[in-house]
Amino acid sequence: MGLNYHRNISEAQRGAQIAVFHKQLLMAVELQKPMVIHCEIDCLAIMKSVVPRFHRIHRHCFGGSLHQMWSWKRCFPNTVFGFAGALLRQGSSSIPVIRALTLNHMVLESDAPYLIPPNLKGGYTESEPWMVREVAKRVAHIKDLPLATVLEETALTASRFYGLGLE
Repeated sequence: MGLNYHRNISEAQRGAQIAVFHKQLLMAVELQKPMVIHCEIDCLAIMKSVVPRFHRIHRHCFGGSLHQMWSWKRCFPNTVFGFAGALLRQGSSSIPVIRALTLNHMVLESDAPYLIPPNLKGGYTESEPWMVREVAKRVAHIKDLPLATVLEETALTASRFYGLGLE
C-alpha cells in the first residue's frame, strides 16, 4: 500500500488517496498484519499518527536516502527495507543505505516484472524471481560479504518478518 501522487493530481484525488491509505493502515494495525509500503511522499508523517511504533513494516523497493532510512528506523524500528535490481545501479541512493543497514533489516526483491538487475546478460525485458540472486550479488559486493551470507541472512530476515518458519 502507499500513495502515488502524480503532477496533475487534484486536491480531491490526493485527499481520496490519503483517506484510503489511512483505512488500509488501520486495518493492518487491527489485524496485526505487516505493512508493505511503497511510497516516498507523506507516508511517514501519516503513518506516525496511526501505526504503533513496533509494528512490522516492509519498505518495498526502497529508493530513499540514508537520512530517510534513519527517519523510518527511528519511527518504526521493526522496519525492513526491500531492494530490487534496478535500485542497485551504480550511483544509486540505495548504496549508502545498504552499507548502513544490517542484513537483519534487509530483504531482497525481484519486483517482477519490473526493475531488472543492472548488467544482466541475455536481453531480458522483464524481471523474474530468480533474478533476486543478482540483487544478492550486488549487496554482497557493496557490503563486502560472501554471497552465501547475504542469501542466508536476508532469507532469514524475510522468514522472521513474515512468519514463514524457515529459521
